[in-house]
Amino acid sequence: MFVNNSLSRAQMIAYLNNMSDIERIINRISGNIANPNELIALKHALEVVPKIKETLENTSDNITVKWLHEGLRPHLEVVELIGKSIIEQPSTGVGEGGVIRPDFSEEMDSLRSISKNAKQYLANLERAEQEKNRH
Repeated sequence: MFVNNSLSRAQMIAYLNNMSDIERIINRISGNIANPNELIALKHALEVVPKIKETLENTSDNITVKWLHEGLRPHLEVVELIGKSIIEQPSTGVGEGGVIRPDFSEEMDSLRSISKNAKQYLANLERAEQEKNRH
């Protein structure tokens, strides 16, 4: 299949070397233990699927790999959802925040605003109390 086509072979090796272990990631997702970085890795792996399909399509022995070409699905809706919801380099610590993209969820944006403004409100209240106690 790739024996006589060194360009396709090199492309396929490059694509596969840059892919994460999709099976492991999917198992972690199904077990509800995947972290945000693993979801980003899944997104990157799925983004490569159309390139792999194109490389398979362009091989001289297309019939041999037809089953693989037809079986690969890029799941563009998953790529899009992950891309719209999770920042490209999410924080690694649990509870640190810095995972969900702004404007993805009105509720999340509202909670962020409340949290941010609550700190300012408390700082202003503390300053006012200190001023009151000085006089």
